[in-house]
Amino acid sequence: MVLMSFKIIMRRVFYILLLFLFSNIFGQRLTIVNKSEGVINILYEAKLIVLNKEESKIIKGDFKKITIKKGKDFVQSIPFFLSLDEDLLLTFEENNFIKFKGSKDDLHNFIVNEQHPIFYGNVIKYQDSYYKNNIQEVKNLSELVLSNYLNKVKLLNASPLGVNDERYKKIKKYVVNDWLNSIFLFITGNKKLDSQAKELLLYYFNNYN
Repeated sequence: MVLMSFKIIMRRVFYILLLFLFSNIFGQRLTIVNKSEGVINILYEAKLIVLNKEESKIIKGDFKKITIKKGKDFVQSIPFFLSLDEDLLLTFEENNFIKFKGSKDDLHNFIVNEQHPIFYGNVIKYQDSYYKNNIQEVKNLSELVLSNYLNKVKLLNASPLGVNDERYKKIKKYVVNDWLNSIFLFITGNKKLDSQAKELLLYYFNNYN
């Protein structure tokens, strides 16, 4: 009985050590540099890092995102789509701009710095069509925005597998959720949901949820 308990304990220790080695030696490598004037807080996997100006930190593991906080007003969640053998340098600059260098840097720059302005910048076009009672045009415009965006993502991902690439599939899921949020923002902006709004909500829910 004692021997069996010892074997169970040793097996657990082995798995813990294996997980540690996998995360810290074979995991993603992210370097964060603070080039801004203020202090920034980085949160990831229930951990907190505080960086003063010109300070940097290297973190390793299999993480999906980090959150950067600066002062009371700036909070940004940054997703990562890296393989376990890839590394990325993230520089937090003045005006809260985030610069990337390393594995898939152009891809991450596009998603983090350009996705939100593209999706939410097109809301006014949807509203114009919506208030003209042209529901089909709202659908066409919004889906064209999504299609063009995903085509750019596919090019930046540059995988021979195209849309069947696992990284692309993860990005697509993240992108579609943000795209839907931009659409729902203007649809639910009115105090009351009219028949047009309900029709659109049902359409996007059935086709993209």
